[in-house]
Order: sequence, then structure tokens, then C-alpha cells
Amino acid sequence: MKTLRIVSCLIISLIIASCSNSSPSADFKIENTAEGGADSYTYGWDQSVEEESDASGLTGTSFSYNITALEQNGNSSQVLAYNDRNQTEEQQATKKKPANNPNSKAKIIKEAQMGIQVDDYAKSRADIETLIPKYNAYVADENERKSDYYIQNTLVLRLPSEYFDEFMNQLSGVANKIDYKRVNAQDVTRQYVDIKTRLETKKTIRKKYESFMSNAKNVEDMLAIEEKIRYLTEEIEAKEAELRYLSDRVSYSTITLDITQRLPYKYESAEYHGPSFTQRMGAALGNGWKGVQNFAIGMTSAWPFWLFVISLGFLLRKPIKRIFSKKS
Repeated sequence: MKTLRIVSCLIISLIIASCSNSSPSADFKIENTAEGGADSYTYGWDQSVEEESDASGLTGTSFSYNITALEQNGNSSQVLAYNDRNQTEEQQATKKKPANNPNSKAKIIKEAQMGIQVDDYAKSRADIETLIPKYNAYVADENERKSDYYIQNTLVLRLPSEYFDEFMNQLSGVANKIDYKRVNAQDVTRQYVDIKTRLETKKTIRKKYESFMSNAKNVEDMLAIEEKIRYLTEEIEAKEAELRYLSDRVSYSTITLDITQRLPYKYESAEYHGPSFTQRMGAALGNGWKGVQNFAIGMTSAWPFWLFVISLGFLLRKPIKRIFSKKS
């Protein structure tokens, strides 16, 4: 009798689970006509539907069923409680945003590139230096260049994202002329939630493996579990670093600012009168002395030739003297 009662409850629970569009409550009457007597039981069930949200922010529908057996004498006893959590793909893609939860806000990376011209570079640079501490900003990189035609400086500024728009307006006020202005806002909410969800999942799995250590039967099992924990720890640290980098880019915006001051053109006359007489005389004396020096150096460098001439003259001195004595 008790067995029939339990089997009947199980069958009814399966019927209820498959009928999600049925009414919130209903009564079923099942009569036992088996040999040994006829008993009648009425089974009542209540259904409640509520939305739940997990740690990742995904929502789903939770169904709870309570089935009660009512005997003929009016006594009741709860024989089965059935719970089912049903999430469709569409519901999983929908992110629930709880109130006052900072993690539910959209994650936006804001970046800007701006080029301005100023009349006084030193004054404009001082004005920007005044704005930097006012908006909790800092200079991440700076490259200053100077020439005869312009003074230019490229600043990479980082500041809290909530001051981004106001700071851009302040920079526009410093400029005499805006050459270009580009603003980019990238929504990385989905990427942020995905990384955070994967991180929480890996932490849960690692905790589960850590609990297995006490149940390890031999050294081989312990080493295998430790290897799994080590692998999960590396992945968790990598995800945490990626999450920190993404959070930093979301929390702090980046502005690349080019400041240029164009210098006035200096005209140089093309007329040329040449050096004066005194300058030319001085240049001539200098060139003459250099010529004497070069001649002396050249003669000295030809010493092998002069040695050969002197030696040849010494050898031919007597024959030449006889030739001239016979003619006389």
C-alpha cells in the first residue's frame, strides 16, 4: 500500500514537471482498487515560480512543487517536494543588474586623441599642469620637440573615467585652435563578465580539488590532485591579471594630447656683398703661408728622388769633367 502511494506520487511529479503551462494548483484523485480493499487518496500540488540570479549575474526561473496526499479521513502528509531550475539560452544571455551593485554597471573604455594649437606654449603647458591634480590625472608619457618653426609636445594623460568629458572640455578651453579631436568608447561589459564568471568557476573547481586531498588514498593520487590544483592556480592568476588590466582601463581613461606653437618665420636677405678688403688681405696672407708650408712638405716627401739625383751626379762627375777638358 505504501509502495503504491510512493509510485503514484512519482508519476504525478513527472506529469507536473512536463506541464509548465498548467495552473498554479490542482487536485488529483487516485483510487486503489487492488485486492485487499479499495482506498481513495487525493493528491494536491502547489506550484511557485520565481526568478533567481547566480554569482555570474545570469537569471533563470525556479519552479517549486509541493505534493500532499490527503487520505479519506482528512489527514495530510507531505510526500514529495520537487524543485527544478530551468534556464533557456535567451535567459542566460540576459544579465540581471541588481540595484546598488557596482559590478552590474556597463564597463566602458574611453580613449581620446586631440591636437591643439596655442599662442604661448609655456603658458598653455602651465594651465594643463594646473588641471592635472584637479582631476586626479597623471602624465603617463611626454615627448617634447623644438625647431626653428614650432614647439610641440605630445602628452599621454590618464584620469578617472568620471572626469573624462569635463577634462576634454577644459583642454578645448586651453586651445587657440583645435586641429583634430577623436573620441572612442569601447563597451567591454560582456568580456568583463565572461572573465569574472570563468574566474569564479575555476576558483570553485580548485576548492573542490583541495577538498579531495584529504581523501587521497596514495601518493600517486595526491600528486595528480596537486598537478590539477597547480594548473588551476596558474589559470586563476592569469585571469585575475587580465581582469585587473581590464578594470584599470575601464576605471582610468587615456587622452593623447598634441600641443603645438608655431613660431614666426624669420626672413633672411639673399643679398651678399662679400668679404671686405682687410678680410681678403688677411685670407691671402694665410693662404700664402699655407702654400709655403705645403711646398716644404712636398719637397721633403720627395727625398728619395733628390738622393738619387745627388748620387748620379757624384758618379758622373769625373767623366763629365774629362769631356769638357778635351773640348777645351
